[in-house]
Amino acid sequence: MLALILLALSAMFATLPMCLLLALVWWMDRYEREPIALLVASFIWGATGAILFSLVSGAVVTEVLQQLFLPDLNSSDLGFAVRTAFIAPLTEEPSKALIFAPLLFTRQFDNMTDGFVYGAAVGLGFGMVENFLYFAGTLDDVGTWVLTVIIRTLFSATGHAVFTSVVGASLGLAAFRGPGWVLFSLIVGMSCAIGMHGIWNGMLNLTAIYDEPGFSAAGFLLAILEFTVAFVIFEVCIFNEGRTVRRELTEEAKEGLIPLEHARILGQWWGRQSKRWLAPHVPHHRYVEATTLLAVRRRQVRLLGPRARPRDVQEVDVLRTAIRAMLKEP
Repeated sequence: MLALILLALSAMFATLPMCLLLALVWWMDRYEREPIALLVASFIWGATGAILFSLVSGAVVTEVLQQLFLPDLNSSDLGFAVRTAFIAPLTEEPSKALIFAPLLFTRQFDNMTDGFVYGAAVGLGFGMVENFLYFAGTLDDVGTWVLTVIIRTLFSATGHAVFTSVVGASLGLAAFRGPGWVLFSLIVGMSCAIGMHGIWNGMLNLTAIYDEPGFSAAGFLLAILEFTVAFVIFEVCIFNEGRTVRRELTEEAKEGLIPLEHARILGQWWGRQSKRWLAPHVPHHRYVEATTLLAVRRRQVRLLGPRARPRDVQEVDVLRTAIRAMLKEP
């Protein structure tokens, strides 16, 4: 009976925190929030496809290494360390990042912030399933189960979101700059994600093998450092997105589409929340949404040049027309 109760609690504690974090990440995307359908699809990929790909690729890599170099890979402490600190990051991070192959070709993947958000969604889905498997494996000891729930919810599972968000942000930075930039950014972002993942797992191994308080403290500090890095990267993403909105709309203001003061306000996520800077007849939400999307599409068209998609060029004109209509005095 106790095992069934803990199993049900395992499902709840594996799912609820990750879903709440997913909602938080979506809410923190302050300028142009991603479609909920794509965000949920990314989360589901992390919980299904990425898990399956990582299991298969991990088994293949393990078998190859076992045949060639480490015959005791599945039994020794060294083998355990290699599997968790080397094989797991090397197979799990690319598996999670496969979602970016289709996302890069959608009209919803525009910049660093989008990449960060989608990457975090994938990582949270992956962490949810991994958490449940770990929780379910400790049902015979309540103390171990509680400790596993706390550590994995606060650190390990959220770490997956951190690792994949780095890959997404790097790809978002390179979006619309050409295949060479995308490939370079993918290599850099993936290397950082695999390295961070490997260091974190390696520190957990040292803590488990040697049971020294120093390793536990170092692991805790490492987790804080990784989350701090992720927070800084996210703030850089938001700053870059605000600068893009301000720059592109300033050009539109110079051409007479909107007042110059609007370009400055719309580039500040805190300033655009107020309605006092708009005339009473202008619909605030629709105006903010249209001008922000105009800035995003204008940037795409500018970066792609002759390679810009006709529908994006056409959408820029449609948005300008809509904005003029909103600003026109009744």
